Formats: sequence, C-alpha cells, structure tokens
Amino acid sequence: MLLYLLLALQSKRDDELINVPQFVKQDENLDSFESFVAQTFNDRFLTFGPQPKASMWFSKTRQSARFAKIADIIAECSYNGRCSVNDIGCGYGGFLDYLTYHYADLSISYAGYDIANSVIDYCVKQKQTFNAQFYLGKRPKTSADFNIMSGTFNYAPGLTAERWVAYLKTELKIVYSKSQRGLIFNLMIADAPKISQAGIAYASLQDILSFCQAKLGHTKMFDDPLLPHERTFWIKK
Repeated sequence: MLLYLLLALQSKRDDELINVPQFVKQDENLDSFESFVAQTFNDRFLTFGPQPKASMWFSKTRQSARFAKIADIIAECSYNGRCSVNDIGCGYGGFLDYLTYHYADLSISYAGYDIANSVIDYCVKQKQTFNAQFYLGKRPKTSADFNIMSGTFNYAPGLTAERWVAYLKTELKIVYSKSQRGLIFNLMIADAPKISQAGIAYASLQDILSFCQAKLGHTKMFDDPLLPHERTFWIKK
C-alpha cells in the first residue's frame, strides 16, 4: 500500500514538474505541434544533459522498468540472439545504453530516431558505431525486426484527446508496417483518453487493445507494479 501511494504521488509530481507553454493552439497543424515538442526536448536536453529528466522521465528506476520489459520481449523473440531494432523517440540513447549493459550477449543492429536535433547530434558524436546509427526524424527509414517506442507519445501539449488518439493510431499503423517481427510500445493509461494540464497524454486501455487487435496484429499487454498507470503493448507480425 505504501509503495502504491508513493508511486501515485510521484505520478502527480511528474505532471506538475513539466512546464507547458500555452501557445500551441488547437487549430495549428501537426507539423507545428511536432516542432514545438522537438523544441521542448531540445531545451530539456540542453538543460539536463543525458539523463532521464531530459526525456521527461523523472525516475531512473521507472525508466529502467520500462526498458526491461521491452528488452525482455526482444531477447525472447530474437533469432539465435540476433535482431535489428528501430528505436522511435530514442532521446539521448538511454535504451541503447540499457541493452548494451544488460544484454551484451545479444547481437543487435540498432537505429535510433528522434525529432529533437540536439539529442541526435549528441548520439551521433557519442554513441554511433557500425551497429548503432542515429537519424533525425519521427519514422524509421527502413524495416527492422522490432520497432520500439518508449514514452514516444506521452507528451501532447495543445492537442485534444480525440486528436491525439487519431495521431497515435496513424503513427502506430505506419511504424507497424516497418516491423518484421513486431511493434513494442508503452502508454499512460486512464479510464478514458485525456490530456493532463501538463500535456501528458493518457489512452483508454480497451480502445488501444481493440484497435491493435483489429487493425494491426495479435497483441499482448503487460503491466508492472512499478508503473501502475502504464501498460506495455507487444504486437506480433
């Protein structure tokens, strides 16, 4: 019970810590929305550097819990310990660091994508190798065994819940089409879709499951006691 209360307080604090400017209007197109989001993350990275807070993760423990679930799926479903991964919304490369440290025995061809140029510039200079490439953009250039998105759609300042859900589903369909083995992503979950005052987006669990099953493929859902308001989805090809 104490753990749940602490996590609930942390979730509330997360909303309060994010400063959401008010100039993103409902009638602006999604290019403007994405540009604003990119600039927000550019500013946060320049302020906080390569740490979870730069990507609006306010706890390394919770960030690691998200990464662990995604990495476990990849490890379990890889062919003989080999696979390719597109990380959409890679930020400063935190998931790559997690894979390198915890799954050194896997042979992974990794590609990270982000719309914030500051984090991509950092990753290209500090983390790029023959098997780890980074690109500026919101969608993968080529297919991969696994496309993963951790927290990629959690920030939606200035959008209505309805518009955000439509945007989310469009991107899921596009990225799923670039997945050879499947798509893994996580979302904040509430009883109904909503955007908090801080711009944090919440989806309806039943709506997302129904959409994924009907429009994409066989879908599994995972929860975690450390992440009571989140779910991870694994859509197989």
